[in-house]
Amino acid sequence: MSNIYDIANELSRGIRDLPEYKAVLASKEAIDADADAKALFGDYLAFQQEIHGVIQSGQMPTEDQQKKMQDFAEKLQGKGTKNKIVSKSLQVLDFAFSDKEFNNSVKLLGRIGNDRVYRYIKKDYLDLPEIFEKYNILVPEANGSGAIGEVLSTPLIGEPLIGHTDTFLSIGAFDTVSEAENCLKYVKTKFCRAMLGVLKITQHNSRNTWLKVPLQDFTSTSDIDWSQSIAEVDQQLYKKYGLSEEEIQFIESKVKEME
Repeated sequence: MSNIYDIANELSRGIRDLPEYKAVLASKEAIDADADAKALFGDYLAFQQEIHGVIQSGQMPTEDQQKKMQDFAEKLQGKGTKNKIVSKSLQVLDFAFSDKEFNNSVKLLGRIGNDRVYRYIKKDYLDLPEIFEKYNILVPEANGSGAIGEVLSTPLIGEPLIGHTDTFLSIGAFDTVSEAENCLKYVKTKFCRAMLGVLKITQHNSRNTWLKVPLQDFTSTSDIDWSQSIAEVDQQLYKKYGLSEEEIQFIESKVKEME
């Protein structure tokens, strides 16, 4: 019978074999190899401890501390993210986020591990876009492998006044929920995902991969009857763009159904 030490050692070996552990280890080695990055990370850890102490004492961070939070966020997220909030911020900058709504907060959809989560952040920390008050469609920024016709992982309607991290890509800016529902139906059609597959050849699902997907009118005056089923909408799209029987058969056989 195994004793607790054997079980602990086996668990430890299993953890060290995980790709997530190896990724963290590689990141730590990269930080240690860069003097500037190592110094920045050390400063951040010290500041994080300071902020935790402030919050645990029941106080709110001062304006200077809030400014310092923003400075750390910009440095840690990197220049490539521009004004985006990256999902790793939910953990790395955990003191800036709450799992409960509070006064003057904004709700954000992000990802921690394999789980989609909602967190709240002070509105003053954000530079909100004009479309923030619109409906949109959210799809994963990384999805599948790039195979033609693959299913999009749980696209959903983004509601007004709810933001998201860079884990998600937003599509559209709609005044009504019905327009968003119609767009969601379009995203699920075989035609749309076949066109997406023209440029999406990896798991990366950036805005540029959608350039070959035709825009549609999602209002009640559209030339497409969005009240019909996804399969029926596909037939309307095939007719609208004059697809041949051979092209239709290719899409129907290669592209997976979505509900």
